[in-house]
Amino acid sequence: MTILLSLILSLSQFSNATVIQSEATSVLNRFYIDDSLPYQEKDIISGTVIVNKSKRYILLELSLRPTCPVGRVCAAIMPELRIVKLPITKIGRSMCNTDVYMAQPRRYNKSLYETLTVVDNTNNKCPTFAPLSPTEVSYETYSGDNLEIKTFSKFEGSRLE
Repeated sequence: MTILLSLILSLSQFSNATVIQSEATSVLNRFYIDDSLPYQEKDIISGTVIVNKSKRYILLELSLRPTCPVGRVCAAIMPELRIVKLPITKIGRSMCNTDVYMAQPRRYNKSLYETLTVVDNTNNKCPTFAPLSPTEVSYETYSGDNLEIKTFSKFEGSRLE
Protein backbone atom coordinates (compact mmCIF):
# COMPACT_ATOMS: atom_id res chain seq x y z
CA MET A 1 0.00 0.00 0.00
CA THR A 2 2.75 2.48 0.90
CA ILE A 3 4.67 1.58 -2.26
CA LEU A 4 1.56 2.29 -4.36
CA LEU A 5 0.99 5.59 -2.56
CA SER A 6 4.60 6.72 -3.05
CA LEU A 7 4.40 5.72 -6.74
CA ILE A 8 1.22 7.81 -7.21
CA LEU A 9 2.84 10.79 -5.46
CA SER A 10 5.98 10.57 -7.57
CA LEU A 11 3.92 10.31 -10.77
CA SER A 12 1.83 13.35 -9.81
CA GLN A 13 4.99 15.35 -9.14
CA PHE A 14 6.40 14.22 -12.50
CA SER A 15 3.24 15.22 -14.37
CA ASN A 16 3.30 18.67 -12.76
CA ALA A 17 6.94 19.15 -13.73
CA THR A 18 6.49 18.30 -17.41
CA VAL A 19 3.53 20.41 -18.45
CA ILE A 20 3.56 21.01 -22.19
CA GLN A 21 2.13 24.36 -23.20
CA SER A 22 -0.55 23.70 -25.80
CA GLU A 23 -1.54 27.32 -26.50
CA ALA A 24 0.79 30.30 -26.79
CA THR A 25 -0.09 33.93 -27.47
CA SER A 26 1.95 36.87 -28.74
CA VAL A 27 0.86 40.50 -28.59
CA LEU A 28 1.76 42.06 -31.92
CA ASN A 29 3.41 45.48 -31.83
CA ARG A 30 4.67 46.07 -35.39
CA PHE A 31 2.51 45.85 -38.48
CA TYR A 32 3.68 45.84 -42.11
CA ILE A 33 0.51 45.62 -44.18
CA ASP A 34 0.38 44.97 -47.93
CA ASP A 35 -0.75 48.08 -49.82
CA SER A 36 -3.51 46.23 -51.66
CA LEU A 37 -5.38 45.24 -48.48
CA PRO A 38 -8.38 47.41 -47.50
CA TYR A 39 -6.69 48.41 -44.20
CA GLN A 40 -3.22 49.74 -43.41
CA GLU A 41 -0.89 50.06 -40.40
CA LYS A 42 -2.56 53.29 -39.26
CA ASP A 43 -5.93 51.50 -39.09
CA ILE A 44 -4.75 48.83 -36.63
CA ILE A 45 -5.33 49.38 -32.92
CA SER A 46 -3.92 46.06 -31.74
CA GLY A 47 -3.14 42.54 -32.85
CA THR A 48 -2.61 39.08 -31.41
CA VAL A 49 -1.52 35.73 -32.72
CA ILE A 50 -2.39 32.45 -31.01
CA VAL A 51 -0.68 29.15 -31.77
CA ASN A 52 -2.69 26.22 -30.41
CA LYS A 53 -0.66 23.03 -30.78
CA SER A 54 -3.19 20.67 -29.22
CA LYS A 55 -6.12 21.81 -31.39
CA ARG A 56 -3.68 22.47 -34.28
CA TYR A 57 -4.60 25.99 -35.42
CA ILE A 58 -3.12 29.47 -35.72
CA LEU A 59 -5.37 32.45 -35.13
CA LEU A 60 -4.44 35.99 -36.20
CA GLU A 61 -6.67 38.72 -34.77
CA LEU A 62 -6.40 42.39 -35.72
CA SER A 63 -8.49 45.14 -34.11
CA LEU A 64 -9.13 47.96 -36.59
CA ARG A 65 -10.25 51.50 -35.89
CA PRO A 66 -13.93 52.05 -36.64
CA THR A 67 -14.52 53.70 -40.01
CA CYS A 68 -17.04 56.48 -40.38
CA PRO A 69 -18.15 58.30 -43.52
CA VAL A 70 -16.63 61.78 -43.81
CA GLY A 71 -18.96 64.55 -42.60
CA ARG A 72 -21.50 62.19 -41.05
CA VAL A 73 -22.41 61.32 -37.49
CA CYS A 74 -21.05 57.88 -36.72
CA ALA A 75 -22.07 55.45 -34.03
CA ALA A 76 -19.14 53.13 -34.73
CA ILE A 77 -17.24 53.01 -31.44
CA MET A 78 -16.39 49.32 -31.36
CA PRO A 79 -13.28 48.24 -33.23
CA GLU A 80 -13.74 46.03 -36.26
CA LEU A 81 -12.10 42.61 -35.92
CA ARG A 82 -10.21 40.91 -38.73
CA ILE A 83 -9.74 37.24 -37.83
CA VAL A 84 -7.83 34.61 -39.77
CA LYS A 85 -7.94 31.10 -38.32
CA LEU A 86 -6.21 28.31 -40.21
CA PRO A 87 -5.27 24.71 -39.35
CA ILE A 88 -1.61 23.99 -38.62
CA THR A 89 -0.14 21.88 -41.41
CA LYS A 90 3.56 21.89 -40.42
CA ILE A 91 5.58 22.34 -37.25
CA GLY A 92 9.34 22.42 -37.50
CA ARG A 93 12.59 23.74 -36.13
CA SER A 94 15.16 25.64 -38.17
CA MET A 95 18.93 25.17 -38.07
CA CYS A 96 19.04 28.23 -35.79
CA ASN A 97 16.74 26.52 -33.26
CA THR A 98 13.71 28.70 -34.06
CA ASP A 99 10.30 27.05 -33.97
CA VAL A 100 8.26 27.46 -37.15
CA TYR A 101 4.49 26.89 -37.38
CA MET A 102 2.74 26.91 -40.76
CA ALA A 103 -1.00 26.98 -41.32
CA GLN A 104 -3.06 26.85 -44.49
CA PRO A 105 -6.45 25.53 -45.61
CA ARG A 106 -6.65 21.81 -46.19
CA ARG A 107 -8.33 22.33 -49.58
CA TYR A 108 -7.27 24.48 -52.50
CA ASN A 109 -9.58 27.33 -53.51
CA LYS A 110 -8.31 29.26 -56.53
CA SER A 111 -10.30 32.41 -55.73
CA LEU A 112 -8.46 32.92 -52.41
CA TYR A 113 -5.86 30.85 -50.62
CA GLU A 114 -4.33 32.07 -47.34
CA THR A 115 -1.30 31.02 -45.32
CA LEU A 116 -0.03 31.98 -41.88
CA THR A 117 3.53 31.35 -40.73
CA VAL A 118 4.66 32.00 -37.15
CA VAL A 119 8.35 31.98 -36.25
CA ASP A 120 9.32 31.84 -32.57
CA ASN A 121 12.80 33.40 -32.34
CA THR A 122 13.19 33.19 -28.57
CA ASN A 123 15.65 30.27 -28.74
CA ASN A 124 17.53 31.49 -31.82
CA LYS A 125 21.18 30.39 -31.71
CA CYS A 126 22.43 32.03 -34.93
CA PRO A 127 24.16 35.40 -34.96
CA THR A 128 22.20 38.22 -36.61
CA PHE A 129 23.12 41.72 -37.79
CA ALA A 130 19.94 43.21 -36.33
CA PRO A 131 17.98 42.05 -33.29
CA LEU A 132 15.13 39.69 -34.07
CA SER A 133 11.63 40.14 -32.76
CA PRO A 134 10.70 37.34 -30.38
CA THR A 135 7.79 36.40 -32.68
CA GLU A 136 7.36 37.00 -36.41
CA VAL A 137 4.15 36.35 -38.31
CA SER A 138 3.61 36.41 -42.05
CA TYR A 139 0.19 36.42 -43.67
CA GLU A 140 -0.01 35.71 -47.39
CA THR A 141 -2.92 35.48 -49.77
CA TYR A 142 -2.76 33.80 -53.16
CA SER A 143 -5.12 33.60 -56.08
CA GLY A 144 -5.35 32.16 -59.57
CA ASP A 145 -4.48 28.80 -61.04
CA ASN A 146 -0.73 29.25 -60.43
CA LEU A 147 -1.18 30.43 -56.84
CA GLU A 148 0.50 33.77 -57.44
CA ILE A 149 1.08 35.87 -54.34
CA LYS A 150 -1.64 38.46 -54.09
CA THR A 151 -0.70 40.05 -50.74
CA PHE A 152 2.10 39.70 -48.19
CA SER A 153 1.90 41.22 -44.70
CA LYS A 154 4.28 40.82 -41.78
CA PHE A 155 3.78 41.32 -38.06
CA GLU A 156 6.20 41.31 -35.13
CA GLY A 157 5.36 40.75 -31.51
CA SER A 158 6.22 39.71 -28.00
CA ARG A 159 7.40 36.29 -26.94
CA LEU A 160 4.90 33.45 -27.44
CA GLU A 161 3.61 32.63 -23.96
